[in-house]
Amino acid sequence: MRQDGRVLSVEVKEVIRRMGVARMEEGERPAEVARSFGYNRSSPYRWLHAVEKGGPQALAARKQTGRPRKLSPQQESEVRQMLDGHAPEDYALDGVLWTRALVAELVQQKFGVQLTAMSVGRMLKRQGLTFQRPLRRAYERNPEAVREWKEETLPQLQKRAREENMDLFFLDEAGVRGEVAPEATWAPRGKRPEVSTPSRRESINAISAIEPHGAFWFQTYKGPLNAQSFAAFLLSFILTRNKKILLVLDSHPAHRNELIMKLVELLSTHLEVHFLPPYAPDLNPDELVWSHLKRQGLGRRPLRQRERLVSRVHRVLVSIGERPSLVRSFFQAPGVGSFKDF
Repeated sequence: MRQDGRVLSVEVKEVIRRMGVARMEEGERPAEVARSFGYNRSSPYRWLHAVEKGGPQALAARKQTGRPRKLSPQQESEVRQMLDGHAPEDYALDGVLWTRALVAELVQQKFGVQLTAMSVGRMLKRQGLTFQRPLRRAYERNPEAVREWKEETLPQLQKRAREENMDLFFLDEAGVRGEVAPEATWAPRGKRPEVSTPSRRESINAISAIEPHGAFWFQTYKGPLNAQSFAAFLLSFILTRNKKILLVLDSHPAHRNELIMKLVELLSTHLEVHFLPPYAPDLNPDELVWSHLKRQGLGRRPLRQRERLVSRVHRVLVSIGERPSLVRSFFQAPGVGSFKDF
């Protein structure tokens, strides 16, 4: 593999040059030296020529030329610290998310230095920052409740499931629409591409439950979720399991309805429910079922003519259930909590 010299310091490159010349003076062929270091085969010849012309000191590292950076390493580190955990509005800048232009404004505000967008991009990369799509978090979210769930409640549920031989399931519902808007594709400049999509507007709802070992259950349904329909789903779900179920779900009104609470009480030997902190859907690994369904099942291939949405959704959900390793991977997503030792 050829070595990209741009990623090496001048000191390291000097050592390579000196080692290469020494090996060639001992009789090793230049081509073998070049291959061993991952360099172009012509490089060792240049090293030998340099030594013949200027002596061993010709291999010494030289100070790199080029325009000096406008910010010192310490100042660039300060910029990183100012961005980490802060929004532009924290510095009276007009924006919600950081862009190169806003970072340039911040640098001008802090250090009185003007940087181009390209210079800002290079600086941010040097500081280990990348351009990312942020996660959405509700204002009403309670960080302390999330912490308590991850560090106390969830470990306790896992421990009980292990010690008392129970199933720990996470449940969620979602609505799926047939018309999935295409994101982007490559095409000639000025010639906007077309994608064929169905004109009819179909939608279907689905409910599913997943377990850290890979177990998966689902049903599809029409219409809104209410206490009566959710009660029927619970009974149908319980009939598929031989063990008592610890069921984790969000605080949807249908989940907390008085009818559901009475049903749970009646089924106490088979079922126990626990609620996630409010406004924290990212704690539920079952959310990733819907992400997979929409991204892989509909996002990659729109419905074809005469193809029904319910058939596609059912087919994709069945395929998820046939892949326990995929279901287990949902529990390894960042933010859902620790399931490594479960």
